[in-house]
Amino acid sequence: MDKTDLPDLIRVFIDQVDGHVYQVGNYTKHAAELSDLTRRGLKGSGMDDMLTNNNDLRAEILNSQQAVCCAIKKVASLIGPSKAITRNLLAFHVAVDTEPTVGGHDTMRAAWENLKPELQVIVLQGSMLEDDGDSPPVDKPPAVAGQSQYALKEEAGTWTVRFEGKQAQFTDGPGALADIHHILTEYSQNPDSKIDIFDLPRNKDRLRDGPQEKADGDKAALQKAKAADRSEYSKSLKGIYDLEQEIKEIQDSSNPARLAELPETEEELANLQKIHNANFGKGGKRRDMGSESAKAVDATKKRIQRLRKKLLSDKVGLGCLADHLDSLDIGETCQYKPGVKIPWDL
Repeated sequence: MDKTDLPDLIRVFIDQVDGHVYQVGNYTKHAAELSDLTRRGLKGSGMDDMLTNNNDLRAEILNSQQAVCCAIKKVASLIGPSKAITRNLLAFHVAVDTEPTVGGHDTMRAAWENLKPELQVIVLQGSMLEDDGDSPPVDKPPAVAGQSQYALKEEAGTWTVRFEGKQAQFTDGPGALADIHHILTEYSQNPDSKIDIFDLPRNKDRLRDGPQEKADGDKAALQKAKAADRSEYSKSLKGIYDLEQEIKEIQDSSNPARLAELPETEEELANLQKIHNANFGKGGKRRDMGSESAKAVDATKKRIQRLRKKLLSDKVGLGCLADHLDSLDIGETCQYKPGVKIPWDL
């Protein structure tokens, strides 16, 4: 293997490490829960099963850890000692080659967040980063001829999502993809764009002030406010329903990593139900609580978080994009800050 093979090697390496970091995170959560139950003196067949699953997960983690360490050495040998990126690579190697604990996972994830953007530059440029100006870039074809490796496009209600050559399709039930597409489109026209939270597609029906105050004395505006409330009520109920279905899927799964997501998902459902009850009374009547902008920001973040969980699922396998969603700054104004320019096909 020579240096012209490096971008392809790194693309595989990034996917491998994304999976390892996610897997270690699941294991440490599971191990912490098991430790807590043990301290409380719980016993029985359920505990025995959890202990068996924990041991199986640990064995998988150690095998994955060894494979990642070998891959790091291979990447480092091709990059060469003169490259500045090697320092972060070696720091990441130290973070990976440690006992899989909660603290160790946090350290490893932080080291990976420092290293990953530098590796993505090599993939995007299709060659080694030029250090002393003696290594010209080498053009590499996209993973699929005629297609960008990065895409977010909608056609006939179906979204095609592609990141680093991996592709999946979604219907935009939660609405996050439409919002993200709008932010990326604005960024493509002006990288410094800041988008008002109410200009996102899923927030355009929201009124910028409390609906009753805005509509007071205006019958047409009042009807619009009531319609917006009914729409939000339906969306909130659907969000609860979707999470309930996801919990059922997790409970029916035999994948230990998937089962480890159950406590977090149940907590998310409880929080969503709490928010729903706080926002709506009997018959779906809106309770007047908080500013509309704060509600819009909160709802948008939740949509993106739900999308992130779908991307991380084994079925979709787009953990690299799930991590990249951290580049979205969501507030009363929204901005995309990728660090490295990505050639999105929108």
